[in-house]
Amino acid sequence: MSDELIVSGGGVITIPTASLSAMIDTAALLGVDLHRSESRAAALAAEIDWEAGEARRMIVAAAGTLGDVAVRTRQLSTALAEAIENYSETEQTARRNAEARASALVGQSAWLPGGGAFITSLLLGAVLVALTRAGDRGTGPATVGRLVNSEEVTDLVRTVVATSDDLLLGPASGLVAAMSGESVDGEIAAMFLAIGVAGTSLRETPVTVARRSVESVVAPGSLGQLVARIPDASGTGQIRIERFRDATGQMRSIVYLGGTTDESGQPWDMTSNIGLMAGADAGSARAAADAMRTEGIAPDEPVTFVGYSQGGAIASRLIESGEWSAAGLVTVGSPGADIPIPTNVPVIAFEHTEDLIPALAGPSDVHADEPKAVTVQRTLFDEIDPPADALLTAHDFAAYTETARLADATEDARVVAAREEILVPLGATGAAQAAIYRAERVIADDPPKVVRRLR
Repeated sequence: MSDELIVSGGGVITIPTASLSAMIDTAALLGVDLHRSESRAAALAAEIDWEAGEARRMIVAAAGTLGDVAVRTRQLSTALAEAIENYSETEQTARRNAEARASALVGQSAWLPGGGAFITSLLLGAVLVALTRAGDRGTGPATVGRLVNSEEVTDLVRTVVATSDDLLLGPASGLVAAMSGESVDGEIAAMFLAIGVAGTSLRETPVTVARRSVESVVAPGSLGQLVARIPDASGTGQIRIERFRDATGQMRSIVYLGGTTDESGQPWDMTSNIGLMAGADAGSARAAADAMRTEGIAPDEPVTFVGYSQGGAIASRLIESGEWSAAGLVTVGSPGADIPIPTNVPVIAFEHTEDLIPALAGPSDVHADEPKAVTVQRTLFDEIDPPADALLTAHDFAAYTETARLADATEDARVVAAREEILVPLGATGAAQAAIYRAERVIADDPPKVVRRLR
């Protein structure tokens, strides 16, 4: 498990590999030492009697050699820094070439039954089949875990999502609109939402929210603290809202949103997941907005949103709605990176390179050109194998909390700028009030039946 962070966004993409960064520092220090040695040698040569000509010539020559090496060392340091940048550009070019080849494959499949949807389903299905067969062959859960938590599978999912836009979105969107009246803006989500509305398992319902507890807290002072305060959606509540006055007397709020839970009767479920990804109705987003209104958050009150997994997608959709005055966004393993966020909102998105959940949004550098949007990635299983008893280990909340703490310590200029823009305004003059809200679905005894069906 690496402590190295991969930072992209902020208008620049750079991968500061640990080894190259260490070599840059070493080369810079060596250059300083060499220059000092050159100066000492030159001073010594000046003090030697002219009569000791040979010794003096040797010292002068040594000083010149030290100077030349010092210059070359500086050049090496510069070259290493350029190597890091070129490494990033090469990796991005390779990824884009892979996407272009995959896109061409999808395009060439238009003559097949189902066209692009056919080949997209084939590619996604290949992943699932590989995982299933790995278990059937008796290779054990450890093998399946390595596959699910591998960068190769994650990259494949990102590429499939990125290259299936046009051919898949059209047919699936039409199917959803015909059956449910919903409009969608996500290609893979549209396909799954179409499947959901065709049955009865994925159906939206009214929701209710209730305040479960209130406590006094101190405003968070780090990214690690922000992430650690995200509620466990399977616990007391899925929503945490902190309100306080900042140093200027301005009321501010922080809205924390938990991740998906399999607990029945509540909206942090797969139905909301699909709706959020598709840009359609999602009970969890409605519940979060209701809790914010209940708490008295005004439309012009600065709000910092912090969300894990589904919670990150909820936060992005709430900002996208334009109903709230977003002051910042921190997402953790969120599948909502492709949800458009105003460019004036500072964003820090935490992702693990082997985590399949954020891969559902497509390429990780979707906001690379936006000056205030920064993606912070970490690789968990470069040196160790993932645990055999869990399939989505890379999505682990505790691991993400540690990634956020590492981001607090980094000196990367892009992370520092986003971190300060998000955290500095949260410096409160007094205690904040934290309220926990619990959302529930209102499920009728006889669920409505689908009336409109395709023929």
